[in-house]
Amino acid sequence: MLTYPTDSMPTVEFIPGDSPPDCVNDCLDCKRVCLETLGYCTQKGGTLATPARLKLFLDCAMLCEPTAYFIARRSDARSELCNICAQVCHTCAEECERFAGDALLETCAETCRRCAESCARVAQMASRVPA
Repeated sequence: MLTYPTDSMPTVEFIPGDSPPDCVNDCLDCKRVCLETLGYCTQKGGTLATPARLKLFLDCAMLCEPTAYFIARRSDARSELCNICAQVCHTCAEECERFAGDALLETCAETCRRCAESCARVAQMASRVPA
């Protein structure tokens, strides 16, 4: 069940099953941090704001939210979506790691890495367990 609190950030009511609720939270955290990083890099400009880099942040953010919902609902397609999300989050983490010393980009790298690892675990579990 999806609900929308007053701050307009959707929340997910987790359906118990084979997927850990931590992965849902990791996906939603990743979306939030990637959007924050996108805004930060856009504002800073220069090498932080290359079109490819900004597109990657947006891709990662926009993929994480539906992935969280697919996991929470135990969708039959969650394994495939989690695999894709893990790949994009991994790529985003690597991109952020190129800017060591920048606190927000380091946070983004850590958040994306955590999401990638969680999604990879869920994809592996979901491919073995029927919905």
